[in-house]
Amino acid sequence: MIKLDEGEKQVKNDDELFKIPDDYLNVKDTYEKRGFVSKLKGLLPVPHIIIGLLVIIIGIVSGLALINTSLLNAEITELRAKINSIDTTGLKSQLANVESRLENAGKENERFSGDISRLNNEIHALKSRVEAAGQKQQPVARKKPVDKTQKPKPNR
Repeated sequence: MIKLDEGEKQVKNDDELFKIPDDYLNVKDTYEKRGFVSKLKGLLPVPHIIIGLLVIIIGIVSGLALINTSLLNAEITELRAKINSIDTTGLKSQLANVESRLENAGKENERFSGDISRLNNEIHALKSRVEAAGQKQQPVARKKPVDKTQKPKPNR
């Protein structure tokens, strides 16, 4: 024989036996409890506000970036126009003038260095002639003249 527990021995009402649980009666509530909508309702203000602020900030930053790039493009075209309008012929003629003067100065420098080396050779030749003439004469040994400004030595 099957033994029954004390809890099962109690006779249940017919209403209790055929009663449908409350969870199954309200299907919409169970869907909302388990689904995405219920999760969004719990967090509704926070993520939407944050996402909205981020979209607004990104829009402002991108707008400012577009404005800055358009300003930079305008400045670049303006600078290109200025570069193209600069007259460089005067500068080129001045540069050619300076280059020709530099070449002339280089030529004069070479000429002067040649003159200096020639004069040095002449000076050395004259020195050698003077030395040779001095050796031929060989002067007689002379005594040094007595310096009158010297004081005589005291006798002891």
